[in-house]
Amino acid sequence: MGTFFFYLKGTSIWDFVPKHGDSYLIKEIVKIRNDLVVALGGWDRAIDGLSRFVVGNKFLSGKVYDVLRVARVKKPWMSCVWKHFIPPKHSFTVWLASRGRLTTKDRLTFLNLDDVSCYFCRSSPESIGHIFFGCSFTTVVWAEIRKWLGVARDMSTLASAIKWIKKKFKGCRVKDRVVRIAFSSTIFEVWAARNVINFDGGNVSTQDIIARVKTTAYRILYKLNPHFRFTF
Repeated sequence: MGTFFFYLKGTSIWDFVPKHGDSYLIKEIVKIRNDLVVALGGWDRAIDGLSRFVVGNKFLSGKVYDVLRVARVKKPWMSCVWKHFIPPKHSFTVWLASRGRLTTKDRLTFLNLDDVSCYFCRSSPESIGHIFFGCSFTTVVWAEIRKWLGVARDMSTLASAIKWIKKKFKGCRVKDRVVRIAFSSTIFEVWAARNVINFDGGNVSTQDIIARVKTTAYRILYKLNPHFRFTF
């Protein structure tokens, strides 16, 4: 953390704006700062809240975790994305998205952003619902993934998609597992692509995302059963 404050060069953490070339760690620290501001209801409350997390010379990081953690009723259907064969970072991204905790532009109104449009289509305001199921860019991604899996159902919201997958693909068949893997991976890769555009100014195509989802699914399935011949 000392290195980070050296990097600020006298700038307050509350005023610091990351640049495209900054490291992943710097961007994650700023992301936590923004999440705290949202969770505590504004800049002043966040600053005051953090001051109360310091006892003596010790910073109580667990208090920050408690603030960021969303205490809600457990939803049994979320168990379909918390599986040993699904990469934890994919499950975690789906979990955050399902609880509205991803830092989309509609959650950053306190920053008075000049541009609140979606990074993919640039035609609609960015929100979790739009990014994953309302955007023309991600609609193409889902269409190709569903075609690859042989799934006809069109998904309109994250909650309904998870519930449907939980009900329809709850077994241990290869098809059941690959659908859950591909779904979680698509959510993760779409969000990762959004961040590449946002933080790095890069370009990501629908085919890039589709290829990564398929590669992840094949790699996991091969690891689970290296002697099985997959037909997807």
